Amino acid sequence: MSITGKKELEKPILEILADGKEWERMALVVELASRLSLTDAELSEGLGGRHAETISKSKLYRYANRAMEDLQVDGFIENPEHGIWRIKT
Repeated sequence: MSITGKKELEKPILEILADGKEWERMALVVELASRLSLTDAELSEGLGGRHAETISKSKLYRYANRAMEDLQVDGFIENPEHGIWRIKT
């Protein structure tokens, strides 16, 4: 599955956060990549690979950040501290 934009990541992000736990940003993006069954080539779009330090530079990471920001503005998730995300209850 090739990632084409942030909108397609909103539902999977909400599904991950639905467990009620607080998620560190990078762990959330790594879980997102796993659930989307992305190939190494898809993960490396925009740089990168499967390692955390390269995922943070990938298109997936950038799109996921934007999707999380939009979900926060829309009132679905919250960011209680820097780099931590959870579903809003």
